[in-house]
Amino acid sequence: MTGTPGSLSSADDDFTHITNSMVSIKPPSPPVETEAERDEQAKYRLIYSKSKVYIHPTAYARDNIPGFISIVKRDAISPTYFLAWVPETLLGERGNDEWSKFLRVEAEYGSGVHGLDEEEGKS
Repeated sequence: MTGTPGSLSSADDDFTHITNSMVSIKPPSPPVETEAERDEQAKYRLIYSKSKVYIHPTAYARDNIPGFISIVKRDAISPTYFLAWVPETLLGERGNDEWSKFLRVEAEYGSGVHGLDEEEGKS
């Protein structure tokens, strides 16, 4: 290095230029959740299901669509219950795990092992 103390050489100028043009990486700030995102992350629980519930789109029996009727609970500060009908073909596409969940819940209610009141701790 040449020059007087306190003066910058060309190498120092290059280093200063590089460090000033570098991008600083900061840790991400915690995400701000919207109400819709919280709903998406809420836990949903299948609490009742019944198979062989048919939709009759026409007067002809051949057009009937078999499915499951179910009650699903969204766990939150104030729980919400949903009544749903899911066609059997959709569960078949999702795999055996989904199908067995619906059948297991149906069997629990059919055998009297589990009741809707038990779900809420009212038994």
